[in-house]
Amino acid sequence: MPRILFVTKSQLNRGSYWRGWYLGVQLSQMGFDFTIACPAEFRQLGIRRKQYSPSLRVITLPRLHEKTVLPGIALRSAVGPLVYDISRMDVVHVCAPAFPETWMAASISRRSGKPLVVDVDDWWGMDPDGVRATGESKLEEALERNAVSGADRVLAASSLLQEKVNRHARGKASIIPNGIDAREFASLSREMSRPVLLKRTGLPANSVIISSLADSNYERVLFETGRMLHDKGRNVYLLLVGLGRSPPEGSNIVALPKMDRREWLSVILGSDASLLLMRDTIWERARFPIKLAEFMATGNPVISSAVGESRRILDEAGYSRLNSGMYVENSPEGIGRAIDFMLNEAEMVKEVSKSAMDYALNRLSWESIAVDYIREIRGLLPG
Repeated sequence: MPRILFVTKSQLNRGSYWRGWYLGVQLSQMGFDFTIACPAEFRQLGIRRKQYSPSLRVITLPRLHEKTVLPGIALRSAVGPLVYDISRMDVVHVCAPAFPETWMAASISRRSGKPLVVDVDDWWGMDPDGVRATGESKLEEALERNAVSGADRVLAASSLLQEKVNRHARGKASIIPNGIDAREFASLSREMSRPVLLKRTGLPANSVIISSLADSNYERVLFETGRMLHDKGRNVYLLLVGLGRSPPEGSNIVALPKMDRREWLSVILGSDASLLLMRDTIWERARFPIKLAEFMATGNPVISSAVGESRRILDEAGYSRLNSGMYVENSPEGIGRAIDFMLNEAEMVKEVSKSAMDYALNRLSWESIAVDYIREIRGLLPG
């Protein structure tokens, strides 16, 4: 079985670490030798998942501050353990290549002649100084600066990233999305989640509850939507998880504090639908919408902005059958129209939601993604 070293470094989020962790869990269970090299503070994140795969190996990535200050032998000495690990691997997979540590791993891999996979799972790891910048030129600059053309294979998490990467990687980019843990959703109970949610919020049993994660970027729109629903006398409520202040009076807004992941998923499962708003920026169009995949995996209807990769996934999952009825503009009126559509076309929406759940739990599960990943890795090896 191939021996794979997955190197990740992200100061901005843990997404690339979990990408490596879940791939490693799946592959190590299949008998692959899979090692994750990551910052020391990330190592503790996976300890509670060790029961899934005791053979998964995690090592500490050495810290560097500049790409060029340590020449020759001094540089190799600074990353000695990493040089050793690369020497014994069949494939080196580097995620978030803009950071000195991961850039160095890619450089050592190229010099050693080991097949190199560069992972473009989102923009953060390529351009830490330009995070969430809206200009498309920033994305192009990040791709060119990180020399994805020097990789033997580039894995992009979205179709837009694949398109952009292929301009620099001579058609060597494939889509390997981020995924969800299907077992996590299988362990949740809808029958238990709904009564608990009603008791916690104090809402009537016949309430239509639409849950969303509180986000300061969309707070005004959500508050205005809540006031609109209240003024119209609707029994539809927006449930905002993680709202840092009291909701405005005279609105159908219910707030819950921040909570751990399992509790949050139970809240989503106990709701009647989920709401996900996104801005039409290059950042939103390029990244893989993991929250959308998780919302779909609950089997609840999803009211969502249809931006970039989100639109592609929603269409493939079956929402295209609704003629954009559940796709919203980021306005109270747009959200209101989608709510009306959901309630008026309840049977069709229910069928599509079931189709989307099957899509998420099968096509977007780490088990399924690992199969595609193995195919990409094997394509780099002789024989």
